Amino acid sequence: WLDTSTFRGRWTAANEVAGYDAIDDEASYSATETPKAAVRKAVKFWGNPPLSRQTIKTLERYAGAVGAAATADWQQDTFRLLRQNALRMLVATCPEMQAS
Repeated sequence: WLDTSTFRGRWTAANEVAGYDAIDDEASYSATETPKAAVRKAVKFWGNPPLSRQTIKTLERYAGAVGAAATADWQQDTFRLLRQNALRMLVATCPEMQAS
């Protein structure tokens, strides 16, 4: 029952829900947020659904990679803000969220 069409539909639905609360104010977002804190915040956004340790670790690796890519000072706020919006989408479409 999970194919490219249904996955795309879930992504679109998650985007509609999360899009209303997307973070877009760089000045109000922490330039020092850690990858683990970013993942916790994204999971909390969706009501703290139970996620596997593997999913959490994968999300943390992604969050760390985004943080590492922000090499210039001006990128710190921007990349972390974008990272949080992306993490919200990744949580909403992770395997554990596809079971229901």
